[in-house]
Amino acid sequence: MKFQLRLVVALFTVILVVVLASSFWLVDRLRADLRQDMAQELSRYVKTGKRLVEGDQRLLNESSFDGFCDELSLTLEARFTVIRGDGAVLGDSEIPAATLPSIESHAERPEIRHALKDGFGVSSRLSRTVKRELVYVAIPVSFGGQKYILRGAKDTDDVEALIGALSQPVYIAVLIALGLALVLSVFVSRVLSRDLENIGRKLWNVRAPAEVGAHGALPRNEFRFIERSIDSMAKELDEAVADLVRERDRLSEVLEAMHAAVVVSDKDSRVALANASARRMFNRGNAMDGRRMSEVVRVPEVQDCLRTDIGTQPETFEFELGEPTPMDCMAHVSCPPSSGGAILVVHDVTELRRLEKVRRELVANVSHELRTPVSVIRANTETLLDGAFGDPSAAGFFLGAIDRSSKRLTAILRDLLDLARIESGTYKLEMVEVDFHRLCEALVMAFSKAAKETGLELRSSIEPGTRVFADEGALEQIMTNYVENAVKYTPGGGQVILAATTLEGFFRAEVRDTGPGISAEYRERVFERFFRVDQGRSREVGGTGLGLSIVKNLAAQMDGVVGVDGGEASGTVFYVELPLTSSDA
Repeated sequence: MKFQLRLVVALFTVILVVVLASSFWLVDRLRADLRQDMAQELSRYVKTGKRLVEGDQRLLNESSFDGFCDELSLTLEARFTVIRGDGAVLGDSEIPAATLPSIESHAERPEIRHALKDGFGVSSRLSRTVKRELVYVAIPVSFGGQKYILRGAKDTDDVEALIGALSQPVYIAVLIALGLALVLSVFVSRVLSRDLENIGRKLWNVRAPAEVGAHGALPRNEFRFIERSIDSMAKELDEAVADLVRERDRLSEVLEAMHAAVVVSDKDSRVALANASARRMFNRGNAMDGRRMSEVVRVPEVQDCLRTDIGTQPETFEFELGEPTPMDCMAHVSCPPSSGGAILVVHDVTELRRLEKVRRELVANVSHELRTPVSVIRANTETLLDGAFGDPSAAGFFLGAIDRSSKRLTAILRDLLDLARIESGTYKLEMVEVDFHRLCEALVMAFSKAAKETGLELRSSIEPGTRVFADEGALEQIMTNYVENAVKYTPGGGQVILAATTLEGFFRAEVRDTGPGISAEYRERVFERFFRVDQGRSREVGGTGLGLSIVKNLAAQMDGVVGVDGGEASGTVFYVELPLTSSDA
């Protein structure tokens, strides 16, 4: 019974350690992810604050920063601080202005040091000023020719409260698992102790010949029983070892398949483990294991973090990696006290940052484009309501302005809806053979009146019988947009020519004009939403700034590409290249 009790205690202890360690690791991981999300939110806040600081005319001098921090805190619900380059605190949303001169220098705060050195700083620590644990994000800003630091901070109490709420069901599950583990331990211990007692009894019989018979020989069936027992134990041991090997291989496969780069070092700062993403990201092939972390991860931000005693709290920060390919990275460094080493997890956030930039630019551009027609409609409507409606000539003028602005607003909204439908995949294509000669002749007829009004020569050089595999509606919209732009922007007396050719498995359709041309720096951007080479000229001729973006997306739906050739003085050539056959053929 004593042996069985010891066996129960040993099995239950092992299960207890594994279950508790897993639950604590899960809670710690959840806390780290929530704090990382908080740091990303603060990053957007301080970048918004930076734009306000550098463009706010109400900030007359340094004494205005405290009021600015208060206003920013009320708007974004976070703590904001402005620090001069020498560490002096000039404004804080949670500290009265009268006590600011007595606050110690912030020059040695980790987020301030990183912001001054690298242009961005993140840290999580106990604030010595407000006596609470906060997550900080800081970036440098310029004002009046001087350099300052704008820092945003949020209290981690909300994170801890959420962790507490989420941890309760986890701990309940742990208790249930431990109860089941105790029952299982008792059952296993009984089985093992019974087998071991039988084996021990047989072995004792071998050592005590007086108990096995007068001839001093152990019966053959007793030897067979011992042999079967030993074979059974060896088989169970082999199965246990095989299970461990499978778990190790499964863990290795998971790490190798992870998109994030994972590097684990030992207590001597040598790489103990690195997955495939880490080898690709840091351009070290397969020669990372066993080498020093500083040799394989040559990133100053990572080295500074590893040289700093970060304790049990993980450190999260961002950096730019220039080799082998430029990318924006977010790193998470933790130092488990049990191993004495460090765990580095790096995520490639380049695409995320690009999408954030595109989203910001799209919101800004849409707001800007819609503001003008809406403002015109509102202003002219108010003028009519104020009495201009009684003057027929004035009323006609204002109503005409309202009509033009409403049509422009309708065109912008229509193009936005078309673009959204194409990008969301709800725009269904029907790929067929299209008579391209007939399509271009119809376009020439449709725009001949507009071309004659400006003295343009509009013609098609497409040979009869020319056919292309495409969606007829999408291809017509592409060519219509090209021809319409060419007719609008080509000066009187010029030429607009439709042409086509076949090269290397692609059908290339072109619209050539003798207009003002597009410089090389703008050719890659003309297909962006709302981008215009000449803002004033584009609005004058009525463009929405979305047509070429729609063209690019329609071509991509048909596995094609678009582009523009030509210089500033020799006109332009807008083209679309489509495969000669279906991609499914």
